[in-house]
Amino acid sequence: MANSGLKLVTGAVKIIRNNQPVSTEIMAALQNVQVQQELNTPAMFSMRLSSLSEQGSWQDINLDAFKPGDDIEVQMGLAQLDPIIIGKITAVEPSFREYASVTIRGFDLMYQLRFGTRTEININKPYSDIFSHLATQSGLTASIEGEPGDLTQVSMQDGISNYDYLLQLLKQLDFEMLMSGTRLKIRPSAIGQSAVKTLQYPRDVSELDLNLKIPTAGDKVTVTGWDMLTNKVVTAEVSNATVQQKMDGNESGYQAASDFPSSAIAIQRQDVNTQEAAESIAKAEYQKNLNRFIEGSASLFGDPQLTAGVNIRLAGLSDRFNGLYYVTGATHGYDSTTGYKTEIQLQRTGV
Repeated sequence: MANSGLKLVTGAVKIIRNNQPVSTEIMAALQNVQVQQELNTPAMFSMRLSSLSEQGSWQDINLDAFKPGDDIEVQMGLAQLDPIIIGKITAVEPSFREYASVTIRGFDLMYQLRFGTRTEININKPYSDIFSHLATQSGLTASIEGEPGDLTQVSMQDGISNYDYLLQLLKQLDFEMLMSGTRLKIRPSAIGQSAVKTLQYPRDVSELDLNLKIPTAGDKVTVTGWDMLTNKVVTAEVSNATVQQKMDGNESGYQAASDFPSSAIAIQRQDVNTQEAAESIAKAEYQKNLNRFIEGSASLFGDPQLTAGVNIRLAGLSDRFNGLYYVTGATHGYDSTTGYKTEIQLQRTGV
């Protein structure tokens, strides 16, 4: 006779606190774990422990087993466990109702960039030096890829956090940041690079939603500044999509909107005094608006490979929607009743 109470749970989770796996008692009390990742944003985790066991009996949980500042590593997987996040606890939230529970929350180490505000002027300093300085001030080590250059003679951090200042600089370079373990990785946008895997619908994806919207701004971007030393106007214009921006397709989102009016924009920047800076800002603005061409989300069995900042390939849809997509965000969740699931946020700039 079949057992109607049989429950199939896929995947597994492991919690490591201060370099040691948590006790079996804590794992028995674990109801769910969730890790949320988004490009350029500190990833966050939450864990909920309950005093009620799966069998319905009471069990003691130590509400003081975790404290703010504890190092946490969350591993998840199906066939094998892989690290999903390394961070620190920032909140402990006990709740006392019919039965006791406690929720543990925290962030990866990018969160340290948010502490405090600073005012500092950087004169003729390469951006790579500024990035490293900001990371060091916040107790981090930066790994910098690409060549951000030295785009402005003067750059000012005006009473804002290291995180806000760094994000401000990255946006005008079309660079991005994410954590690689305990190291802050800063790099040019990886959108349109090689896919880490192909997801075939419906075999590999349980739910998939896509939204194609014609971009209404940015098919041509003109940036104008002023070089005070030479007393001349500095200008740059970007209007052609690269192969990478077409993301394995035949045309960019701007080209797909060719039957609509021009969406050209012009930007005046008083702080831009070099041709290199004007070109960089124009390219970044062109890309920012193009990123909104196709957006979507997908749900599937848990997959630790699908993290913010990787590209995937979707197949089994149509000629227009098959192809490369950039994963801009991912939520990895483990529940004691349903197992390990992953949800991803997607962008595509071409078709």
